[in-house]
Amino acid sequence: MSRTRRLYWLLRAFVRNERAASAVEYGLLIALIALGSIIAFQGMGNGLVSLFGSAQDGAGAKIENAASVVSN
Repeated sequence: MSRTRRLYWLLRAFVRNERAASAVEYGLLIALIALGSIIAFQGMGNGLVSLFGSAQDGAGAKIENAASVVSN
């Protein structure tokens, strides 16, 4: 049997297998969830920067300020 013919039969068996169909469905579902998460996090990015500030004056600087107030 030629390599192409064997590949054809393997792909045909894979497509007809219901477990393979379920695996493909789960893969598509995970891809959609990942895409939605990426879009959501990009939309929230500016809001998080305005909430926490940049790296220089963000959460780390606020913690240092709070620590200096407590130690004084």
